[in-house]
Amino acid sequence: MRTYELVILADPRLTDEEMVSMTEDYKKMITAGGAAVTKEESWGRRKLAYPIGKMNEGRYVLLGVETDGKSPLPEVELRLRQND
Repeated sequence: MRTYELVILADPRLTDEEMVSMTEDYKKMITAGGAAVTKEESWGRRKLAYPIGKMNEGRYVLLGVETDGKSPLPEVELRLRQND
């Protein structure tokens, strides 16, 4: 059994509802890939160590993922790269 931790850093201007729906989309993609989401932690808005795109804050979510060998994350990685 392999364990992954996925930290999502999102735009701080997102509303709480948008952040929850985005997190649910990622969780659905992970479970569709044959893995299980074991934990979910919302860290809220935090200051970044350095500005990214003129933003000094970001919204963080941590997802714990367990899988049985094959990686369920390629589709998630592709989507994360598409969503700046």
